[in-house]
Amino acid sequence: MQEEDLSLLQEKNRLLEENASLDKKQISLLQKINDAYQEKFDLQGQLLDRLQRQITLLEQQILVLQIQLQGDSDYNDSPSAPVRFSRPSKVSRKKGGKKRS
Repeated sequence: MQEEDLSLLQEKNRLLEENASLDKKQISLLQKINDAYQEKFDLQGQLLDRLQRQITLLEQQILVLQIQLQGDSDYNDSPSAPVRFSRPSKVSRKKGGKKRS
């Protein structure tokens, strides 16, 4: 009976060691996953910072353009309107060199 108990204990010990080895591998993989998520989190933070700086710069540019537009309308009595180009009249247009048959 002692030999059988010894054999069972040895088998149990072997399985526990195998389980511990698998646990170590799992911990290592989980650490790598955690590191990858941390790197992703850091990169997203950097991206957010960069986007916030771009938004700030664009807001400043909008303010400058609004001030310029306000200044332009102060100097001009008429409301700001797009410049329109008209076609020259038919009389002022030159005829082409080809004759139609």
